[in-house]
Amino acid sequence: MSEGAAWLAAQGVALDALDDRLQLGEDLVLVGRSKAFRRTVEALLQIARHDVTVLVEGETGTGKELVARALHQLSGRCRGPFVEINCAALPGELAESELFGHLKGAFTHAFDRRVGLVAEAHKGTLFLDEVASLPLPLQAKLLRFLQSGEYREVGSNRSQKADVRVVAAANVPLLSAANEGHFRSDLYYRLAVFRIAVPALSERPEDIAPLARHFLDRHAARLRLPPSCLSMEALARLERHAWPGNVRELENRLQRALVQKPGTELGAEDLFEDLEAPAAAAALAGSGCFRDQKAAALRSFELQYLQNVMRRSRGNVSKAAREAGLHRRALTALLAKHGLKREAFLSREASELKSSHS
Repeated sequence: MSEGAAWLAAQGVALDALDDRLQLGEDLVLVGRSKAFRRTVEALLQIARHDVTVLVEGETGTGKELVARALHQLSGRCRGPFVEINCAALPGELAESELFGHLKGAFTHAFDRRVGLVAEAHKGTLFLDEVASLPLPLQAKLLRFLQSGEYREVGSNRSQKADVRVVAAANVPLLSAANEGHFRSDLYYRLAVFRIAVPALSERPEDIAPLARHFLDRHAARLRLPPSCLSMEALARLERHAWPGNVRELENRLQRALVQKPGTELGAEDLFEDLEAPAAAAALAGSGCFRDQKAAALRSFELQYLQNVMRRSRGNVSKAAREAGLHRRALTALLAKHGLKREAFLSREASELKSSHS
């Protein structure tokens, strides 16, 4: 048992030997058994109890907010507030006010004093989601707060203090953004005291079955519906899908199918009707000859297969070719045919290393 796992067990939290799930609360469950999932959980357990800034990185829909909530729940601040800010949704002209608050009369329509989200998070955790979206001037003020714990409300010349642990999340390689001048490099290094990478669902296909079971049970209980199960065909289809929307897409597909057919065995057509119905309709409508329809289906299959195999190999063309049973030159030709570039599938670490040397 690792140091982090031993500490968690001492807190009386159900760990299930990192088999399928990490249950931290009624609505806070991390599900998975893959090596990629275990690395994320081990990193979470290692740092949760230490009061340092954490940067959570991963594609949209991978569960970065869930990791941030787990960090809060396992920390000494768990009795304090968990305040979430979607930085991409902050209106540019009011972003500073939302974050730090403002005094009455500080600007037009500031009819009353407003307490900012930093003050609301006092003694707790402040989660900055999509932190790369913050305007550069506000990044400088956030950096000052991280360094000193002090901030100023808009319209005030007096500094105030807030005791806050900051957890930030980014769905783009933040170091690359810093190297390109879109994000302050000093703020990046201040946020990335400790980094946790959340893998894409395509990188953890062995987690699809336990995740599906968890989501079906959870939403059946929440909606008071009889539970549904998956056919073998449906599970196989789930495991073949490219998952551009990651875990969020999986949950949404399962929830929709459950509502439409509660208490039944769900088939592949119940989960992917939005993708399969248009293709079937076009074929039945007779638009195009058999050869054209077959070519279109083959192109769709090739694209999805190539995306999956390149994600699993993290952009390593030779490794992908071995898995596909193709010569490297043949796979390279297929990638070019579909306009796929290996750089799009590089692991985050390799991408950042490449950027740092460019």
